[in-house]
Amino acid sequence: APKGSGVQADVGNTVSVVDPSHVLITPEDQDLAPALDRVLFGRSALLAQLAPQIVAQRLLTLTGPGGVGKTSLAQQLVARLVPAHSFADGVCWVELAALADGAAVPQAVAASLRLPEQRDLQWLDVIIGALRTRHILLVLDNCEHLRAACAELCAQLLAACPQLHILATSREPLGLASELRCPIPSLDAAASAALFSLRATERLPSFTLNERTAPRRRRHLRPAGWRAASD
Repeated sequence: APKGSGVQADVGNTVSVVDPSHVLITPEDQDLAPALDRVLFGRSALLAQLAPQIVAQRLLTLTGPGGVGKTSLAQQLVARLVPAHSFADGVCWVELAALADGAAVPQAVAASLRLPEQRDLQWLDVIIGALRTRHILLVLDNCEHLRAACAELCAQLLAACPQLHILATSREPLGLASELRCPIPSLDAAASAALFSLRATERLPSFTLNERTAPRRRRHLRPAGWRAASD
């Protein structure tokens, strides 16, 4: 995207996933990575601001209503950090949206880390054993319906794994004292319009944004920006 355009284009390399048996995970390790196949609008300044914060802070949570773009922003942040080798042991993405039981959060994390079950050990102990000396970023996506369980797990892991960093996305903060909270604002009108036009042309290639279609477009935009399109 041109400089100053406010458009963050998609990234060629997908997010890497950690395998604790290796020291360094490369961007080619893609099988558990979320796809980065969509353009991210109006977030360039926020991306530049947050990337160093993730490296500096142990726990950073992107908050905001559903559809504001938390997951998309987290994906783009991770895609910046992996090629820069900001975390020597890589990044692990844990998708929690489909998980209904908070008690299953540790097992979901272990599965994303590809950790086998160990006899007589709880999943928490298995994870701590694998990550205790690792410099790694753990991404917990869609924590809102499992906030208590996620908060408890984060507190335990951060206490036991001194080089671990966690990036969480949630409609509400996790509520930990060590948490750096970043509310994600809605897109401004210009970014909302550009995003609407892009999504419309994906569904109807002949669509063009002009005087005739603009009034129809405005009826689909919310006053604070079109949140639903940003994810």
